[in-house]
Amino acid sequence: MKKIDFILIGVIFLLTISFWLTTINTPYWWDSAGFVINAAKYYLDTNFSFFILPDTAPNGVLLSAMAHPTLFHFLLGLTWKIFGESLFVSHTFYLSFIVLTVVFTYLLGKELVREETAGILIGFSSAIILLFTPLFFAQMGIIYTEIPAAAFSLMAVYFYVKRKVIWYLFSASALLLMKEVALIIPFAILIAIIFDFLLKHFRKQEKNLKETVKDLILYSLPILPLVGFFVWHRLVTGWWFIIPNYQQTFAQEAFSISFSKIFYVFKFFFWEQKRFVLSVATLIFLYFFLKKKGVEKLLLKKEVILLALISVLVPLLFGKLEFLNRYVIFGLPFFYILFFYLLVLFLCLLNKTITDSIKIFGAVLLIIVVMFFSSWNEHRKINNWHFPPMEENLEYLDIIKLCKEVGSFIGERFPDSRVFTGIPTSMALQESYYHYVSKPLRVYDCGQYQGGEQSDLVVFHLFSPGEISCFRLIQEKQMKLLITFEENGKWMEIYKNSE
Repeated sequence: MKKIDFILIGVIFLLTISFWLTTINTPYWWDSAGFVINAAKYYLDTNFSFFILPDTAPNGVLLSAMAHPTLFHFLLGLTWKIFGESLFVSHTFYLSFIVLTVVFTYLLGKELVREETAGILIGFSSAIILLFTPLFFAQMGIIYTEIPAAAFSLMAVYFYVKRKVIWYLFSASALLLMKEVALIIPFAILIAIIFDFLLKHFRKQEKNLKETVKDLILYSLPILPLVGFFVWHRLVTGWWFIIPNYQQTFAQEAFSISFSKIFYVFKFFFWEQKRFVLSVATLIFLYFFLKKKGVEKLLLKKEVILLALISVLVPLLFGKLEFLNRYVIFGLPFFYILFFYLLVLFLCLLNKTITDSIKIFGAVLLIIVVMFFSSWNEHRKINNWHFPPMEENLEYLDIIKLCKEVGSFIGERFPDSRVFTGIPTSMALQESYYHYVSKPLRVYDCGQYQGGEQSDLVVFHLFSPGEISCFRLIQEKQMKLLITFEENGKWMEIYKNSE
């Protein structure tokens, strides 16, 4: 790397740190608390005696209904073993993956073209808009596997492009042992290799079948550790991918196709949070390129094809599987890099000078950053049931603040009361190591209520399906409203048993 690379990476790093500093006091949130944190604590409490997790945590919480690989959770537990558990330690551990993600976005974008300035424009611009993406910024405060998956996806593709096989095998293997559905990344690489071979065949260019087969075998090797993990999981737990009690539900979803769901995922990936600007511009570029001769060689480069494949396959994958907005994070950097590559190509065909191109890139980058920034926090007023979790932007911080206020109120005034509620308040109030309450409260699911004490409390909100039982309980027992907490259009209510 040259001096300019170190300078720009330094700028990216400093901007990343400034964003990250706003997250270091963020308590563990939703699935992060229920799965990642509980899993890391299990490893720590058992002194890392077992790698394969049990079905439930020692506190009785279901860790996962699926056999997710847990390398990330294991590493977090090791970090706690060395430095102790705290929000600062956990968020600092997570920072390493955030930095890897933005730095490798820059490095991968820079590799797409030979002209140095153009490569820098692609990489730097892609890294900056990734940082300003509402979904990415929100996930910077949520310690989960999405950003680590993005980091190692970018590393795997970068080392594939650079033909650094050992580093590719390390990156891709670590990727799959953190998030199994990221198998789509090596799968896309294999498709790109086959596509490149077939393209050379149709163009009657020199091709080497033996070399292609060798590459297909070599770049598929990271699948083996994942297979080994599932075999190991089967031997330890007795089940493969899905816990037996949930197999029928997941099987029905796996063998069904919902075009409305596929459309919804594609819409979120390519259109929402102001990404429609990039998508529309991309279509305009492609339409323009169709009228130009000689452009197909630049569009059909295997690296470009790979970016396009990942940009399409990631939302398509989650259009078929279970979907939460955060799942698609590891596909967004590739879409951004592809967009800026097409912008460079477009400016080249317009015969723009380097100076003009830099000015245009600066203007485009500023417009996108401002638009993305405007979507960081929508402050929606929630008056109806809302699920899945609001974690695609910073609105989840409103709910975290409400959980802390509820926990503080009950802890000070009703520390011995039974508290009936659903996720996320149930997790927030029942364990102090989630960092919402200083002392655990007696928390139960509303569906478990069988009558009882006059001091019983119900915490009601609209953020999870389990609260439907709480609503019915409040109505049946005619409970009295004690207090309402509000934050930017979201609210939580505490009711007290009137019996």
